[in-house]
Amino acid sequence: PPSTSTNNTTTKTTATSTTTTTNTTKTNKLPLKYTFHIAIHHTLGQLCTVLSLSSNSISFTHVIKAMEPLFSALASYLFLGQRMDIRVYLSLIPVVGGVIMACAGSREFSWIAFLAGMGSNAFFAVRGVVSKLAMEGNR
Repeated sequence: PPSTSTNNTTTKTTATSTTTTTNTTKTNKLPLKYTFHIAIHHTLGQLCTVLSLSSNSISFTHVIKAMEPLFSALASYLFLGQRMDIRVYLSLIPVVGGVIMACAGSREFSWIAFLAGMGSNAFFAVRGVVSKLAMEGNR
């Protein structure tokens, strides 16, 4: 919850001195545009996940959703210009390879489930980028 702005002043007077204490708290409100974008991307990501789950098996959807770190790395690079360490990108290679092998060998492959899962990954990755922008802009 956002903190509220307060400005409490206490004055204590004794026979020899006066002490004044001021307690000021800064307001931290998330701008409405960020809140809206986060909510929209979360909602669309969740809808795509549910569509993927309803179109195919749960295990297939979770295999597709395992590629979300790749989408997050790509979204950070594209929208924020943030380059990660080469070890991060190298660690994603086995994940991508595993998803490719699992999907290629699946008897229950469905393009609807696959594309919905990928859409979910994309929406959740963008949600993460917008959340990061909101947090950095709120400092």
